[in-house]
Amino acid sequence: MRLSRPLLKHIDQIALTVISGVAPVFVFSGAGGPRVIGTGFFARLDQRHYFVSAAHVLQDYGQENVGVILFGQPYSFADRQFFFSATDDLCFSPLDAELESVLKDNFKIPISRDLGPFKDGAHGVVFLGFPRSLNRSGMPTALPVSTTLESRSLLTMTRVDDPAIYWLNDPCLLDSDGDVRIEQLETDGMSGSPAFSWINIGTDEAPVLAFKMQSVVVEWEYYDGYIVGSKIGKLIQLIDANPH
Repeated sequence: MRLSRPLLKHIDQIALTVISGVAPVFVFSGAGGPRVIGTGFFARLDQRHYFVSAAHVLQDYGQENVGVILFGQPYSFADRQFFFSATDDLCFSPLDAELESVLKDNFKIPISRDLGPFKDGAHGVVFLGFPRSLNRSGMPTALPVSTTLESRSLLTMTRVDDPAIYWLNDPCLLDSDGDVRIEQLETDGMSGSPAFSWINIGTDEAPVLAFKMQSVVVEWEYYDGYIVGSKIGKLIQLIDANPH
Protein backbone atom coordinates (compact mmCIF):
# COMPACT_ATOMS: atom_id res chain seq x y z
CA MET A 1 0.00 0.00 0.00
CA ARG A 2 1.36 3.41 -0.98
CA LEU A 3 -0.16 6.49 0.62
CA SER A 4 0.21 10.09 -0.52
CA ARG A 5 2.35 12.40 1.59
CA PRO A 6 -0.62 14.60 2.66
CA LEU A 7 -2.54 11.48 3.65
CA LEU A 8 0.42 10.13 5.65
CA LYS A 9 0.64 13.43 7.53
CA HIS A 10 -3.06 13.26 8.43
CA ILE A 11 -2.62 9.67 9.59
CA ASP A 12 0.19 10.94 11.81
CA GLN A 13 -2.33 13.40 13.26
CA ILE A 14 -4.47 10.46 14.42
CA ALA A 15 -1.45 9.25 16.38
CA LEU A 16 -0.84 12.71 17.83
CA THR A 17 -4.50 12.97 18.88
CA VAL A 18 -4.46 9.72 20.89
CA ILE A 19 -0.82 9.50 22.01
CA SER A 20 -1.43 10.70 25.58
CA GLY A 21 -3.85 7.78 26.00
CA VAL A 22 -1.30 5.14 24.94
CA ALA A 23 1.47 3.89 27.22
CA PRO A 24 4.35 1.42 27.13
CA VAL A 25 4.07 -1.49 29.54
CA PHE A 26 7.26 -2.17 31.50
CA VAL A 27 8.62 -5.15 33.35
CA PHE A 28 10.18 -3.86 36.57
CA SER A 29 11.94 -7.04 37.70
CA GLY A 30 15.38 -8.11 36.52
CA ALA A 31 18.70 -6.38 35.99
CA GLY A 32 19.09 -3.21 34.00
CA GLY A 33 16.02 -1.36 35.21
CA PRO A 34 12.53 -1.20 33.65
CA ARG A 35 12.24 -2.31 30.02
CA VAL A 36 9.39 -2.09 27.54
CA ILE A 37 7.57 -5.38 26.91
CA GLY A 38 4.31 -4.22 25.36
CA THR A 39 1.75 -1.49 24.87
CA GLY A 40 -1.48 -0.58 26.62
CA PHE A 41 -3.94 2.28 26.50
CA PHE A 42 -6.44 4.19 28.61
CA ALA A 43 -9.97 3.86 27.30
CA ARG A 44 -13.44 5.26 27.92
CA LEU A 45 -16.63 3.21 27.63
CA ASP A 46 -20.00 4.45 28.91
CA GLN A 47 -18.31 7.19 30.96
CA ARG A 48 -16.04 4.74 32.78
CA HIS A 49 -12.27 4.55 32.34
CA TYR A 50 -10.05 1.51 31.85
CA PHE A 51 -6.53 0.37 31.15
CA VAL A 52 -6.46 -2.17 28.29
CA SER A 53 -3.76 -4.40 26.83
CA ALA A 54 -3.18 -7.86 25.38
CA ALA A 55 -3.51 -10.49 28.11
CA HIS A 56 -0.19 -12.13 27.30
CA VAL A 57 1.69 -8.86 27.90
CA LEU A 58 0.87 -9.16 31.61
CA GLN A 59 0.78 -12.94 31.86
CA ASP A 60 4.11 -13.65 30.16
CA TYR A 61 6.02 -11.74 32.84
CA GLY A 62 3.56 -11.99 35.72
CA GLN A 63 1.11 -9.24 36.59
CA GLU A 64 3.02 -8.56 39.81
CA ASN A 65 6.17 -7.68 37.84
CA VAL A 66 4.77 -5.24 35.28
CA GLY A 67 3.20 -1.80 35.17
CA VAL A 68 3.38 1.63 33.58
CA ILE A 69 5.44 4.75 34.17
CA LEU A 70 3.39 7.96 34.19
CA PHE A 71 5.04 11.36 34.47
CA GLY A 72 8.22 9.67 35.70
CA GLN A 73 6.49 7.67 38.44
CA PRO A 74 6.16 3.86 38.24
CA TYR A 75 2.75 2.32 38.90
CA SER A 76 2.79 -1.44 39.41
CA PHE A 77 -0.11 -3.68 38.35
CA ALA A 78 0.60 -6.06 41.25
CA ASP A 79 -2.38 -5.03 43.37
CA ARG A 80 -4.71 -3.75 40.67
CA GLN A 81 -7.80 -5.64 39.58
CA PHE A 82 -7.54 -7.10 36.08
CA PHE A 83 -9.99 -9.19 34.08
CA PHE A 84 -8.69 -11.55 31.37
CA SER A 85 -9.99 -13.34 28.29
CA ALA A 86 -7.78 -16.24 27.18
CA THR A 87 -9.75 -16.84 23.96
CA ASP A 88 -9.41 -13.21 22.85
CA ASP A 89 -6.01 -12.47 24.46
CA LEU A 90 -7.41 -9.34 26.10
CA CYS A 91 -7.29 -7.83 29.56
CA PHE A 92 -8.60 -4.70 31.21
CA SER A 93 -8.46 -2.97 34.57
CA PRO A 94 -10.93 -0.34 35.79
CA LEU A 95 -8.96 2.77 36.69
CA ASP A 96 -8.79 3.17 40.46
CA ALA A 97 -8.89 6.51 42.28
CA GLU A 98 -5.11 6.84 42.21
CA LEU A 99 -4.78 6.44 38.45
CA GLU A 100 -7.90 8.53 37.80
CA SER A 101 -6.23 11.38 39.68
CA VAL A 102 -2.90 10.98 37.88
CA LEU A 103 -4.59 10.78 34.47
CA LYS A 104 -7.35 13.34 34.97
CA ASP A 105 -6.11 15.49 32.08
CA ASN A 106 -4.98 12.68 29.79
CA PHE A 107 -6.87 11.61 26.68
CA LYS A 108 -9.00 8.46 27.08
CA ILE A 109 -9.57 6.56 23.85
CA PRO A 110 -13.32 6.29 23.17
CA ILE A 111 -14.64 2.76 22.67
CA SER A 112 -17.72 2.71 20.46
CA ARG A 113 -20.45 0.08 20.70
CA ASP A 114 -21.36 0.81 17.07
CA LEU A 115 -18.49 1.05 14.59
CA GLY A 116 -20.78 1.55 11.59
CA PRO A 117 -18.71 1.84 8.39
CA PHE A 118 -15.49 1.79 10.43
CA LYS A 119 -16.00 -1.94 11.06
CA ASP A 120 -15.46 -3.25 7.53
CA GLY A 121 -15.51 -0.25 5.20
CA ALA A 122 -12.54 1.75 6.45
CA HIS A 123 -9.97 3.06 3.98
CA GLY A 124 -7.07 2.21 6.26
CA VAL A 125 -5.88 1.32 9.73
CA VAL A 126 -3.19 2.81 11.95
CA PHE A 127 -1.62 1.13 14.99
CA LEU A 128 0.20 3.01 17.72
CA GLY A 129 2.62 1.09 19.92
CA PHE A 130 6.09 0.83 21.40
CA PRO A 131 8.25 -1.62 19.38
CA ARG A 132 11.56 -2.91 20.69
CA SER A 133 13.31 -1.34 17.69
CA LEU A 134 12.72 2.12 19.15
CA ASN A 135 12.73 1.30 22.84
CA ARG A 136 15.97 -0.30 23.88
CA SER A 137 16.85 2.57 26.20
CA GLY A 138 16.00 6.17 27.03
CA MET A 139 12.65 7.90 26.63
CA PRO A 140 9.99 5.52 25.23
CA THR A 141 9.13 6.24 21.61
CA ALA A 142 5.78 5.35 20.01
CA LEU A 143 5.47 4.26 16.40
CA PRO A 144 2.38 4.69 14.20
CA VAL A 145 2.10 1.94 11.56
CA SER A 146 -0.33 2.27 8.66
CA THR A 147 -1.95 -0.68 6.92
CA THR A 148 -5.33 -2.04 5.77
CA LEU A 149 -7.72 -4.82 6.62
CA GLU A 150 -6.58 -8.06 4.97
CA SER A 151 -8.55 -8.81 1.81
CA ARG A 152 -6.87 -12.13 1.00
CA SER A 153 -8.16 -15.42 2.37
CA LEU A 154 -5.35 -16.38 4.73
CA LEU A 155 -4.86 -19.54 6.74
CA THR A 156 -3.52 -18.18 10.01
CA MET A 157 -2.21 -19.89 13.12
CA THR A 158 -3.98 -17.54 15.51
CA ARG A 159 -5.98 -18.97 18.40
CA VAL A 160 -7.98 -15.74 18.78
CA ASP A 161 -11.67 -16.23 18.13
CA ASP A 162 -13.03 -14.32 15.10
CA PRO A 163 -10.01 -11.99 14.80
CA ALA A 164 -9.43 -8.88 12.73
CA ILE A 165 -6.62 -9.65 10.28
CA TYR A 166 -4.47 -6.86 8.87
CA TRP A 167 -2.13 -6.76 5.91
CA LEU A 168 1.57 -6.17 6.49
CA ASN A 169 3.88 -7.04 3.67
CA ASP A 170 6.39 -4.22 3.46
CA PRO A 171 9.89 -4.68 4.94
CA CYS A 172 10.29 -0.89 5.23
CA LEU A 173 8.10 1.41 7.32
CA LEU A 174 7.86 4.94 5.98
CA ASP A 175 7.46 8.19 7.87
CA SER A 176 5.08 10.90 6.70
CA ASP A 177 7.75 12.39 4.43
CA GLY A 178 7.96 9.10 2.57
CA ASP A 179 11.39 8.24 3.97
CA VAL A 180 12.26 4.82 5.36
CA ARG A 181 12.13 4.98 9.16
CA ILE A 182 12.66 1.32 10.08
CA GLU A 183 13.72 -1.76 8.15
CA GLN A 184 12.81 -5.18 9.55
CA LEU A 185 10.80 -3.87 12.47
CA GLU A 186 11.27 -5.77 15.73
CA THR A 187 7.66 -6.08 16.75
CA ASP A 188 8.12 -7.11 20.39
CA GLY A 189 6.38 -4.36 22.32
CA MET A 190 3.56 -3.76 19.82
CA SER A 191 1.20 -6.25 21.48
CA GLY A 192 -1.62 -4.37 23.18
CA SER A 193 -1.51 -1.50 20.69
CA PRO A 194 -4.82 0.12 19.77
CA ALA A 195 -5.78 -0.14 16.10
CA PHE A 196 -7.77 2.73 14.60
CA SER A 197 -9.72 2.40 11.37
CA TRP A 198 -10.02 5.61 9.38
CA ILE A 199 -12.11 6.92 6.51
CA ASN A 200 -11.02 9.80 4.30
CA ILE A 201 -14.04 11.99 3.58
CA GLY A 202 -11.80 14.41 1.66
CA THR A 203 -9.34 13.66 -1.15
CA ASP A 204 -5.81 12.19 -1.23
CA GLU A 205 -4.34 15.67 -1.64
CA ALA A 206 -6.71 17.38 0.82
CA PRO A 207 -7.56 14.64 3.33
CA VAL A 208 -10.19 14.87 6.05
CA LEU A 209 -9.96 11.79 8.23
CA ALA A 210 -12.52 10.40 10.65
CA PHE A 211 -11.50 7.45 12.82
CA LYS A 212 -12.64 4.99 15.48
CA MET A 213 -10.85 2.32 17.45
CA GLN A 214 -11.35 -1.06 15.78
CA SER A 215 -9.28 -3.66 17.65
CA VAL A 216 -6.41 -4.43 20.03
CA VAL A 217 -3.24 -5.86 18.46
CA VAL A 218 -2.49 -9.28 19.96
CA GLU A 219 -0.22 -10.97 17.38
CA TRP A 220 2.23 -9.61 14.85
CA GLU A 221 3.25 -12.25 12.31
CA TYR A 222 5.83 -10.07 10.61
CA TYR A 223 7.44 -12.66 8.36
CA ASP A 224 4.07 -14.10 7.31
CA GLY A 225 2.79 -10.63 6.39
CA TYR A 226 -0.18 -10.23 8.69
CA ILE A 227 -1.22 -8.78 12.05
CA VAL A 228 -3.94 -10.15 14.33
CA GLY A 229 -6.29 -7.88 16.24
CA SER A 230 -8.87 -8.81 18.84
CA LYS A 231 -12.00 -6.93 17.79
CA ILE A 232 -13.34 -4.09 19.89
CA GLY A 233 -16.62 -5.98 20.32
CA LYS A 234 -14.70 -8.68 22.18
CA LEU A 235 -13.30 -6.09 24.57
CA ILE A 236 -16.80 -4.71 25.17
CA GLN A 237 -18.09 -8.23 25.87
CA LEU A 238 -15.30 -8.78 28.38
CA ILE A 239 -16.04 -5.49 30.16
CA ASP A 240 -19.79 -6.12 30.19
CA ALA A 241 -19.33 -9.67 31.51
CA ASN A 242 -17.29 -8.57 34.54
CA PRO A 243 -19.20 -6.22 36.87
CA HIS A 244 -16.81 -3.85 38.63
